[in-house]
Amino acid sequence: MTSTKFLLRFFRDKRINGRADLPDFFPVWLDIGEALAHLDAVPGGGEIEIKLRHARDALACVPTALSTNDAGSFLVSDVAGLASAATRKITAAGVALPGTFVDAVRADPSKGVILIEGRAATTSPLVLEIWRKGRKVLEKSLPLHVAPVEQMYRWHNFRASPSLPDRLYEPSGLPDSELANIDVFMAHGFRVSENEARAWGAEFFKRLWQEGSRARFHCVTWSSDTGPAISYEDNVNNAFATASGYAVRVNAVKAANQSQVVVMAHSLGCMLTSAAIADHGMQAGKFFALNGAVPAEAFDAAMIDERTNALNRLLHPDWRGYLPRTWSANWHRLFADPAAFPDDDRA
Repeated sequence: MTSTKFLLRFFRDKRINGRADLPDFFPVWLDIGEALAHLDAVPGGGEIEIKLRHARDALACVPTALSTNDAGSFLVSDVAGLASAATRKITAAGVALPGTFVDAVRADPSKGVILIEGRAATTSPLVLEIWRKGRKVLEKSLPLHVAPVEQMYRWHNFRASPSLPDRLYEPSGLPDSELANIDVFMAHGFRVSENEARAWGAEFFKRLWQEGSRARFHCVTWSSDTGPAISYEDNVNNAFATASGYAVRVNAVKAANQSQVVVMAHSLGCMLTSAAIADHGMQAGKFFALNGAVPAEAFDAAMIDERTNALNRLLHPDWRGYLPRTWSANWHRLFADPAAFPDDDRA
């Protein structure tokens, strides 16, 4: 799976571009240990070659030292050499796997894990061939459906753009499961363009999917980068202005699916999401605020303690000991006296 934005940048240089590129790959175990043992026991010897073939040239592979016990470890920890490993294009003519890889399977049949990268949309199967003395002795196929990542989740565009119109239809490549019956919405933060929002959606979806989520995923984009100077304050207003429509959309999806709703947001997207919940009745069961641009005390006044020696959880250590009247959260109080500051908006 790969997003349109990263397609040319990543796979054309024929290698894995660091750990951030690894969610674009999925592991496949070649269960060939028994076949190799049988062929090695056949009198007459002869070189044994393992080939992978794909009719549409739409795949690439990376042989690994992973086993069935740790096949997914590349997603959560460093695997030596893997984050910069070379990829091998799987062609219609076939690509042979290294002899060292085959020997590792001979020594331990739980080995034989390769990583597969989708390079283009296809429904043609991945074909495994075993050759001995120049003759093909075994062939097995793995059915595949490789689709662009943006066909695997839903998109809700509140920017009213003609290029990516607001839509409710179901994309064609959805892999999620109705058994989960959970709808997950993700809203980006400040200064994210429409095209960058697509990358946010693609990357969040891939990571959730690779972690085992089978929920329906919804990418939410909104006008967080308007204005010639991209004023933060103007886009805060956009967050509030978008909140009502966002709440209506989420509640419609929840009602249609009779589902659980989980909302996620980053930075200023948390203002959008908070306003949708608090001001417009968005029906979300859980809210994950990532680097939220909303103070904790806006949700729960008990989370703030104005004693100067209190260990407020969100107070940076460098600011401990300052009087509460100096805190940004209390700035408005300095102008609260109507006699001293008549009609002062800072209050």
